[in-house]
Amino acid sequence: MANKLTDKTIRSFVLGLIIFKPIFDLDWRWPLFFIGTTPVPFHRIVAILVPIMIIILASVKTLSGNTIYINNNKYLFFFLILVTISTIINASLNSLDEYFRILSFITIFLLFPILLQDVQKFYKVAKIIFLVSIIPTLISYFQAFNLISGSYIDYLPYIGKIGRITGGYHHPTGYLNYILVLVPLAIYLYHKGVMSKIFFWPWVIFTIPMLIRSFHRATLIIIFLVLVFYILFNKKIWLKITSIIFFSILLAFSFNYIWAFINQGDALTGFAFRGRENIWPIYIDHFQSSSFYQRIVGLGNPYLLSGANEPHSDWLRILYNYGYLGIILYILFLVNVFIIFIRKLLKIKKKNWVESEAFLGIILVIIIILYSITMEPLRYSSFSWIYALVLGFLYAKTCKHKKIFIKKHKVMEK
Repeated sequence: MANKLTDKTIRSFVLGLIIFKPIFDLDWRWPLFFIGTTPVPFHRIVAILVPIMIIILASVKTLSGNTIYINNNKYLFFFLILVTISTIINASLNSLDEYFRILSFITIFLLFPILLQDVQKFYKVAKIIFLVSIIPTLISYFQAFNLISGSYIDYLPYIGKIGRITGGYHHPTGYLNYILVLVPLAIYLYHKGVMSKIFFWPWVIFTIPMLIRSFHRATLIIIFLVLVFYILFNKKIWLKITSIIFFSILLAFSFNYIWAFINQGDALTGFAFRGRENIWPIYIDHFQSSSFYQRIVGLGNPYLLSGANEPHSDWLRILYNYGYLGIILYILFLVNVFIIFIRKLLKIKKKNWVESEAFLGIILVIIIILYSITMEPLRYSSFSWIYALVLGFLYAKTCKHKKIFIKKHKVMEK
């Protein structure tokens, strides 16, 4: 009885941290705790707690003799081992910080069947996540209308100086990372009948304007692609028409800004990636000039003394931090997951594709592949926690679990 109580308490605590992440992240802009005059980074403490508590939860269930089920993906498991070894070899505060960021993603995905043991629990958690997402969106509206401070002041070519919405984060990407996962998830839940029309349409209409107001090319382009997927494969005419309408609205408000960055002249002058093309060669040269074993297992530190700050690309960051082995294992993980979802989708009638877990899984894999080109989604927990939770759910619904200990125990319903 005590073990069950402990198990339930830890699980509820971890899920609470994940669900209410945007509220804890308000500490980015408006810190609540101070030591003297120095703000205590509460959001960073929460980020460290999550993977530790998930591991403790798995340990408690193991010690109690229960059957343990995990999302069985050997590539991600070996990636975790490699990341751990690389962090030990290249021990520093920065490498340890990077380790916990990666560890959160991996533990939430691999141990998802321990966090949520049946479908209905995930649906309930998802509904709460959408309710909580209203808070950063509402803050973004307040920033857009200059009712509160905290906008990110930026200079955008062809637009000029502007205060970009942040949703309470230090930078707009904190909020956008979060919403980018929720948009396709909302469409999936709506098609499954889990999210009602009364909530779905107001949420979409309430959120879309802030996506436009962010002036963030990568997010907008990916949202375009998500809508295109649903336009092409949705068999319900009225939903297809609705998707086309939202696509047109997004395109109308964003076209000039996006085109200014992707036309050839701007690409040649450096506008296309806002200086990233000047940063990437620095990291690549530094990586190639490192020792053989560093190129194999990585340098473990994404911050260079050259002033390049950070890679601004998850592909490059993982290569630099964890070497050729790291990037190969990570790519194999994504390819493996993608193939699993493709195989599952091909077994489903085409008219049912858009409401299937496999279809959403394919979209999420495409999102992280594209987003990682110019962004660092796995480095930001506002993306990686929700992404890992949703992908873990889809993977658990699609694949067989790996049994660790033998004792009768409830497993996720298929």
